[in-house]
Amino acid sequence: VTRYRDAVGFDKFVPKDLRRTCKTLMGACRISKEVRDRIQNHALQDVSTRHYDRYDYFDDKLGGLETWSSKLKELIGYVPPALSVVPSAETLPF
Repeated sequence: VTRYRDAVGFDKFVPKDLRRTCKTLMGACRISKEVRDRIQNHALQDVSTRHYDRYDYFDDKLGGLETWSSKLKELIGYVPPALSVVPSAETLPF
């Protein structure tokens, strides 16, 4: 990472910079703080969460990550590859 960073002229950064940027931009996407914390595996410290709430919040985290994925694709200008359609044997003229 350091060699690449130096080669392209980026300022020094550490992994927590990526986590902070991710969490900030997820907030801009209207992903709730609770879901952002769960995605980043931040421990929720209230008594109810620590001792009683065993739900995994998978669907909530998945929804947040799908929203984040869409935002990242928008930021990098991602264009999905064209689908190639292979004709079935029934549609061939011979």
